[in-house]
Amino acid sequence: MNNQTGYSVKLNKVSYKPNIFGDRGVLNNISIDILGGEFVSIIGRNGHGKTSIMRAIAGEIDNLFGEVYVNGILINKPINSLISGVGFVHQFVQYDLIKELSIEKNIQIRQLLGNEKFRNIDFTDDRWVAHINKELAQVMGSNNVYPTIDYLVDYLSGGQRQLLNVYIALKLEHIKNEFCKLLLLDEHLSSLDYVISRKVMTLIEELCPLSNGKRSTTIIMVTHDFECALKYSDKIIILKDGEVKEIVNRTDAKANWNEGYLINSIEV
Repeated sequence: MNNQTGYSVKLNKVSYKPNIFGDRGVLNNISIDILGGEFVSIIGRNGHGKTSIMRAIAGEIDNLFGEVYVNGILINKPINSLISGVGFVHQFVQYDLIKELSIEKNIQIRQLLGNEKFRNIDFTDDRWVAHINKELAQVMGSNNVYPTIDYLVDYLSGGQRQLLNVYIALKLEHIKNEFCKLLLLDEHLSSLDYVISRKVMTLIEELCPLSNGKRSTTIIMVTHDFECALKYSDKIIILKDGEVKEIVNRTDAKANWNEGYLINSIEV
């Protein structure tokens, strides 16, 4: 596996019909190629297939037609049972964190859900715990409150929970000392205010920096925040009626790389 850049992602003629008796599906013959290390945003109106693409990549759809490959591996069941180094941050943080449990227990559960042969959990190493506590304080600390791994998630604010969620997805649920190679963000900013949403994106940018035009993590983000998409993305995929209407690249003419163009594209 390539340790320098993120995983590549390929969707080959992917279709998904939640209602097998319907005429059309949520996804209709989608083909997409995402290079390792790219930051790609997916936009479109509600119900046009954005989340279904993320679920397809994550191996969460049973009756899927077509093929999905991540790092050359066919994804035909939950992705973390097939390949290590994939983090998924959902729109609603309760899908990813159990508020009644401590941060430590949540990390352990996320690691246990991954591929068994990659499992490596060690909370007996005092130096490792001290290091993680220091980083948690930097990521989530506010108003002289610095959460540690023994904190219950229920004690954290909504913004702190999503910051924790992103941090676990990128750094703590994979092989010890291996970084996340594919980060899936499914409307992860939708319940956050402007300040916290920018703090979350800053954390992602800090943990997945550009180096010689490449990232060590491939990032795929479903969002309604066009400002964010334009700021961070290498390309933006526009969906309409379960199909790829257009792919806009940062290198395209400036007339296309702006919020007005994106708004008009999803409405027309």
